[in-house]
Amino acid sequence: MGTGQKSALIFGAVAENDVGYCGKYAADIVIAADGGYENALRAGLTPDIWIGDGDSAGAVPDGVDGEIPHSGMEIIRLPAEKDVTDMHACVDYALERGYKAIYMVCCCGGRLDHFLANLTLLEYIAERGGTGLVCDGVNEIGFYTGVTRLRADEFKYLSIIPADKVIKGVYLKGVKYPLHDAEIARGDSLGVSNEIFGEASVEIREGRAFIVRSK
Repeated sequence: MGTGQKSALIFGAVAENDVGYCGKYAADIVIAADGGYENALRAGLTPDIWIGDGDSAGAVPDGVDGEIPHSGMEIIRLPAEKDVTDMHACVDYALERGYKAIYMVCCCGGRLDHFLANLTLLEYIAERGGTGLVCDGVNEIGFYTGVTRLRADEFKYLSIIPADKVIKGVYLKGVKYPLHDAEIARGDSLGVSNEIFGEASVEIREGRAFIVRSK
């Protein structure tokens, strides 16, 4: 994201065949959401903190609250019956401690209710002054308004999905299918599957949208 903000990398519990992509999201703190502990280890990273209720496959082994002896990892054990998901609790932990750039990995696919909830966390993060990305090996999903510049790098495709009923004043430059002062309603597919040439400029003058970059 390149924001200069303190960053947090949060591992979810979704099983992925290849977690090598996670290493490129270098962050100031690594957090495991329950079974995300195992995914972090598979990516070659030892979490600084584990937060969860222990109900996911690959969750951290039982240990005394405060520290796991073999890793020095802090533990926050949550009750099984609670009002937020483990991922949401991790996001709150990061935001409350000033980590405003938040990468959520190993959290796509699997249970679709959790995946959709993770997407709404992007709006939750933005409303609290942060920037978030939901990532897997093929996609990056962010929540934006205003002007955003995105390089093609390994991501060729760009899609804009309105979060509000209508987004207005949409300008797209540096793409195969440019837009000038366009209006896109939620449910329209006008903004889906564009292609980035070098560096794309996305401007949304009114409204908010999910922007998906894909390989």
